Amino acid sequence: MDFIILPMKTKEKYQIMRKKMLSACERFRIEIVMHMPENKETVIDAEGAVLGRLASTVAKKLLNGENVTVTNIEKAIITGEPDMIYQIYKHKRERGDRNKGPFYPRQPDRFFQRALRGMLPHRQKRGMDAMRRLKIVMGKSDIAGERTSKNIADIKSKYVTLGKLSERLGANPRWKQAE
Repeated sequence: MDFIILPMKTKEKYQIMRKKMLSACERFRIEIVMHMPENKETVIDAEGAVLGRLASTVAKKLLNGENVTVTNIEKAIITGEPDMIYQIYKHKRERGDRNKGPFYPRQPDRFFQRALRGMLPHRQKRGMDAMRRLKIVMGKSDIAGERTSKNIADIKSKYVTLGKLSERLGANPRWKQAE
């Protein structure tokens, strides 16, 4: 869509120009239609995937109009010293007020959703629409899809999975009940 930027010196000139443009659109019955690509369905297995890298990949696909399903999210990892990661997330959860927030999650699917939200314009319409196209599945799933993860044995740094971090923060491990 092309935008015409016209230098206007006064408010009146701008209003006159706007009326002329609107009347031209009505006269020629111009309609602006944005073409969106057909909705592609993408399934991503998160087992062994690093949380931030996975979230950025999913955010890009969501903003491009794809429907994305992420499976095995409790097996995604956060790299770093496990005790330090626990301390960071514990501090985030304890900060603030239980009535006013900020509210930080304990469940693995909510961890991922919060990380993804930071990579989307979640307060704008396109960000809200992108979040609606996301589906997160915990536990094993019958849905076959692409793997974005490495083999966990290949990772040389220390890490903790979202499931273990959630359990340590006091979450009810409902992803184990699904198995």
